[in-house]
Order: sequence, then C-alpha cells, then structure tokens
Amino acid sequence: MSTVKSYQGVLRTADFCTLEQPNSQIPRNASKNGLQTTWNLESLEEARQQDVMRCKSLKRILSAGNNGSAIGRLALLWENRIALDNIARSLEHSVQCETNWPNLASAVYFRTQRMAWMDEVRCNFQKVDNSLLRVFTIVNQNWQYTPEQLAILNPRLLFEQLRQQFYRCGLLEIPGFLLAFLHGEFDPASNFFQLHVHGVTNAERATALHALKENWGYGRTPSGGSAVRVQQVKNRERQLSYLLQSFWPERPTITTASGIVRRVRIKRMLGELQHAIFLLWISKRSVSDLRLCLNCRFNGNHLQLNTQFPT
Repeated sequence: MSTVKSYQGVLRTADFCTLEQPNSQIPRNASKNGLQTTWNLESLEEARQQDVMRCKSLKRILSAGNNGSAIGRLALLWENRIALDNIARSLEHSVQCETNWPNLASAVYFRTQRMAWMDEVRCNFQKVDNSLLRVFTIVNQNWQYTPEQLAILNPRLLFEQLRQQFYRCGLLEIPGFLLAFLHGEFDPASNFFQLHVHGVTNAERATALHALKENWGYGRTPSGGSAVRVQQVKNRERQLSYLLQSFWPERPTITTASGIVRRVRIKRMLGELQHAIFLLWISKRSVSDLRLCLNCRFNGNHLQLNTQFPT
C-alpha cells in the first residue's frame, strides 16, 4: 500500500477516494456493458478502515476534552458532544457488525451513494458522445467558512444563490441540463473551508459558465487559479465519478521563497478537530442536500435527464 505524508503523520492512500493518483480503481459493470472501464472508487474494505479511523478519532477528541481553541470548544458543546458520541458509536457498531449505517458520516454508506451515482452515469450517458459533455469546477471566494460557520451552514442556501447567478449570466436560457455536487477543502493557513462545486453539463450550457468570472465572487483564487474551470470529457467514468466525493481534504496555501502564493497539490487528511466538525455537518445531510439539478431530477437515486442528445 502506497502512502502520502500528512501533518498528522503517514496515511494510507486508501484514506482518500479522490487523490491525484488514487490507489484503488475498481472496474464496475465491465462485463455488463462490454466496456473495460475504470471507476474512481474506493474498495469496501478501504471504506470500512476509514470508518474505523473516524471512530477512533472521535473517541480521542471526546476523551481529551477542550484544548482551549475555538474549534475545540465548538466540538465539545453539549449538543455537539452528544452528536459526535452518537456518530462514533454508530460507526463502531456498523464496523463490528458489518452493517451499513445509512448516514453520510459513514464512508461505507457514502460509497454506496457514489456507486448509485456511477450506475446513473452508465445508464444516462452510455449513448452520449463525450464531445457533447463538459465537466466543470466552480470556486466562489465568498464560499469560505470557518469551522464554526460550517457547523451551521445550510447548503441549500448556497445552491439557491448559485441558481440565481446562473440566471443572471444567461445559462438558464440555453437548452440543456446541469448537475453539480458540493465539495469542500480546508486551508489551515486561513482557517477556512473553501466550498465549491464539481458538475457536468452539455457543451452549449458550459459556454455560459465563463460569464461568471469576475462577478459575484468568481474572481481568481488567492493562489491565482481560475474560479471557473471547464474541461472536455475524455474519460467519463473517471471524470464523472469524481464529481461526487465523500472526503474533504486539507490543502494549505503556501508562499514560496520567490513570493508566489500557491495551493499544495497533495490532498492531506483533515486535522482531527476539523474532521469532527465536517462529520458533524455531513451527518445531518443527505445526498440531495449536496446536489443542484437544472433541467434534470432524481427519483430516488435514479437520474432523469430532460435533455435530448443527438444519437
């Protein structure tokens, strides 16, 4: 098993499902559809080990008590302490009994939701040519939240804001669909979670995304990166499975000796207290809370596109 360096020590790459070069690539449905495709998906055993790590981490926090920091006080507020204890107990029970605790704080359960999404990708886009699709990442500088702010953040408010911005830039007037998922990364240098979305849309609508630039918080990132990144689809299984991610990593911003500000490329494990706040937040959400659907909808886990593609 290969490893990466972390502020907390050495971690298995299996602790992440979205590293630059994921350790585990699980072929799914290869025999069913005749395609030798590779999905970016952690194995069941890796997800179980992640739940073990989460349980142990929460127990350490709960037994250690308040370390005097603001985030430490937040994690150990009475209602949060009870919630974190319930998460730890539920994860421990699911691991010991090999059951699936239906909560997004469980890596095993989130894996099943990612698998359901991958099945919908196969079913809905199997006959769509890659040239007709675009994947994108949108980073709004106003979507930066301290751990204390994240703990009470309603993601549906962010998606409503994004929907209004799509309307203003003219995207909704263009025929097609758009589907986006919420994700976050923590920067220990600024003590902010930077929330952003990964999504997929048709090529025509993708052109309107660039109109967001320099408006409504979509200026260049502090490290000089573009707030709107649109890519052609070349490997749909890998690119589309990346859109829904179950792990939020830590990526610090650093200043080089020459004075250049940049983000560290390697995705590291969150610090234990930040991870606890993330688990506290994600445990209250469903996958439907983490996605925005425009001219498409989900019936349960089944995606229904209201867009006709040429065949």
